[in-house]
Amino acid sequence: MNKINDNLYTFEGQQDIVSPQLVYYPAIIRENIRKMIDIAGGAARLWPHIKTHKMAEVVQMQIEAGIDRFVSNYNGDAINAVRMKKGVGVPDLDAVLSGFENNSTEDPSASAYIEVKAPEGSGGFSMLVLSSPDADRYSVRAIGALLDSEKPGMVVFCGDLSAGAEDRASLAEAWDAIIAPLNERGISWSFLPKAVTEGDGGGLPGSMINEVLGTREGCVAPTGSTSLLMLSDAKGKTVGSVWMTGEGAAETSEKLSAELEKGREALGETDGDGPGALIAADLPEFVASEGTGETSGASVFDTAVSEGITCFVAASSEGRTDSVSSGSITCVFAGSVGYSKNGLGGRFEYNNSMRGGVLLTLVPQSGERKSYFNAEYVYTADLGMNSR
Repeated sequence: MNKINDNLYTFEGQQDIVSPQLVYYPAIIRENIRKMIDIAGGAARLWPHIKTHKMAEVVQMQIEAGIDRFVSNYNGDAINAVRMKKGVGVPDLDAVLSGFENNSTEDPSASAYIEVKAPEGSGGFSMLVLSSPDADRYSVRAIGALLDSEKPGMVVFCGDLSAGAEDRASLAEAWDAIIAPLNERGISWSFLPKAVTEGDGGGLPGSMINEVLGTREGCVAPTGSTSLLMLSDAKGKTVGSVWMTGEGAAETSEKLSAELEKGREALGETDGDGPGALIAADLPEFVASEGTGETSGASVFDTAVSEGITCFVAASSEGRTDSVSSGSITCVFAGSVGYSKNGLGGRFEYNNSMRGGVLLTLVPQSGERKSYFNAEYVYTADLGMNSR
């Protein structure tokens, strides 16, 4: 109902309304949307949550006001960040969601690919994988040093994402501090989603962590339990792909195979056959057998190889920074960039001497030589970050 006089909640035909009945006031809703945009500092800074109203008409009003990014909550608490395509009609809520590049009304864990363009003229691409970040000044300073040293095109966070927070408010505050160095440098970022049924670190539910992180500034939110980043050059040709698997998605060969199956159609839509890499929240802890060089869990490696993946980066609950190999495949562990985490013990310099992150680089080649991914651990101690 639209306002027709000075009485805010009086409308024509109100005497015919059978009570109780829900009445919407479009004029008031539009004014509230306008105020919301003013408070945020612009429509581009907003990610309204559809579950607040679950109405196509309200989403349409928000689109008309310039908002084109929304968050939906389907299949329990699986978070899906979606961006509106232009020129899509909105007859009902399902139609609203079908107008998004990542439509997750039926299967929110389905993998839709996210296109990431390589820097102009580079032909290559690099991303920094940071595990278990903290919001203390030493951790934030170390993140900034890594960004300045390695100049990644993107950052992916994994491992313990609770940042020592005890509730939603402190989690949001901690992550605003963690991502400040990225926002200052205009670097986008993403994260490996937590399992929605489990707590993390301080006992925070994974659903809360996923939602808080997915709505922070600069975040390229995961499209589900597995996301696929398609790296393209200036001409739009796919030059490589990076899979990101969340908690529980790569524990076994069977689970990983099921997750990778979701991205095959997306791969089929692209026009390139570049190399593949995988960043995993919980690959099995591959430990080389002493004296043999053999590794356990090779079946997971084999499953990935069948999808063209030859380079792994994995979070490690033990803060490992080493790498292991199985045949032509290498797996590098992401250690920890959080200085408030337990380290080696002793002095500050020694305790934090293993802090850092993994630089995952797509190395371009010319002629018949094929491009490939390279992963190496970068220590913040080498950047002078181990003194107070």
